[in-house]
Amino acid sequence: KSIRLSSPIDNRSTHTMLTVRALGMMLALLPGVSSLTWMSSIRPSMTTVNVYISELSDDPTTNDVGPLRTAAACSARCYSDPGCSAYTWFGPEQTDRRLQPIARHCVLSRGSGATVRPCDDVGCNQFAGARIASPWPTNGYDKLPALWFGANETGLDSADTLALVGKHALSGYGWQQGIQTHGNRHSEIAQAEAATHARDYLDSVGNINTTLFVYRQIQKALGLFDVPRAAADNQNNAQYWLHDENDPSVICGTKATGQKPAGWGTYDPYPNFTHPATRDWWMDDVIEELCDEHAGYTAVYFDELDPSWCGWWGTDSSKGNCSGFSNETQQDQAHAYYSMAANMTQRLNDCGIVPIFAAFGVLEASGGHGINPHNPCVLWEDELVAALDGLQWARFYEQWPDQFHMRAANHSEADRFAQVLTNGILEGQAGIAVVAHTTQGLTNCSNTSAAESDEAPFVPSGTAAFHLASFLIAQGPNWVYGVSSAWTDNAFCWHRSYDVQCGHPLGVANRIGPYTFTRNFTGCDVSVETVGLIGEIRLK
Repeated sequence: KSIRLSSPIDNRSTHTMLTVRALGMMLALLPGVSSLTWMSSIRPSMTTVNVYISELSDDPTTNDVGPLRTAAACSARCYSDPGCSAYTWFGPEQTDRRLQPIARHCVLSRGSGATVRPCDDVGCNQFAGARIASPWPTNGYDKLPALWFGANETGLDSADTLALVGKHALSGYGWQQGIQTHGNRHSEIAQAEAATHARDYLDSVGNINTTLFVYRQIQKALGLFDVPRAAADNQNNAQYWLHDENDPSVICGTKATGQKPAGWGTYDPYPNFTHPATRDWWMDDVIEELCDEHAGYTAVYFDELDPSWCGWWGTDSSKGNCSGFSNETQQDQAHAYYSMAANMTQRLNDCGIVPIFAAFGVLEASGGHGINPHNPCVLWEDELVAALDGLQWARFYEQWPDQFHMRAANHSEADRFAQVLTNGILEGQAGIAVVAHTTQGLTNCSNTSAAESDEAPFVPSGTAAFHLASFLIAQGPNWVYGVSSAWTDNAFCWHRSYDVQCGHPLGVANRIGPYTFTRNFTGCDVSVETVGLIGEIRLK
């Protein structure tokens, strides 16, 4: 049996969360209760109890064939069960450490977690059995969850733009929001105003499915925002920031002198998160401000989480008056970022917020060719995943399926794309929520959904086909896909690719060659070739 609790109260309240958790602990003890889901009009994805439901397909002791004897049957069962958030199919040749011995097994994930198959043809997943909570109310298969990540530099969005915002599963505002109105200052206010405005609209049309988020920068104390600017302007906070290793009197920070990112017009020092005072400031001021704001958003995008390779800060001109950072400094900072991510994620989750981390690391099992495992500054994503075990969070790819730090002369395009795809497959199996953004122009835009159109189903071609097919190859539960040419409102539209309906996957992707991947869904078959960036989606 499944019990759902539903209430219009604000589940970001600490008292509310404690009450719901207590109810969950009591109700879970009742006989016959297999799952408990906390549903709220603010965030219906907040789940307090997760229970795995396992159904034996074949009895290995009697050789009896059960009703769920194929991956397709397992997928169909999950699809027909409103309480199923994901499924995992174990074939005859595989075993699950938690369910031995088995022949064939269909495991349905109920509630907020995702079951994980420990090994497959692209590597071994060391996160088997870990609980990674669902960050938003979508399983990603019934309808492609789309991303909107815009900004209105001159003020609040119009009704037409808000209607577009509401069509997306995940919508948020970048640092450009209100920048002209507020004069490169007060970005917390501009973001909160925009999120509140959007939430009011969504509430007025009964939309409880679109998750809203706002922007924060984590690599720099970005002076567009009042909290970090106040800290940077206070001369007593010199210990908060990284200093030039050749001249400790110099604080490393950027100004608007053509250094990336240009146009901010602010002094932006680099936090030194190995220092306890810096970590306290970040948690007590930056994170608590987000928890206290209550401005209609339930997620926060944190830009540039992990300096996980040598040369993270680029050329000397981008280091803000500093001559450079040693490998040891970058290693220490990377570990500090990951450990602090666990603290901030726990605090944000406690107040009903999901962090979305723009990360650049990859899992060690994703293989070589894209990143040198012997690089002294490599920090594997495994450390981050382990630190965030059981928490609600998501990983963001800015240019899926590409990565900035893999763009080296000795790394071929096909190799690095293949490694990112492999990494995404592993993340999907581990239950990690991923937001995959890709850069495309305003092509194949539509103001009409597929359900409202009499046209034949749209199938993308060319670059659009490669990007969407790459997403589908790796897609796991709670993945989100987005396309834009920039990060302002006029760079976003409703792409017809969002209306492609492939249904539920019939299994994980197959890597049939160094650069070739395939995957089958209930509604389509997908293939990707990273040599030449070729993608194909064949609707059934």
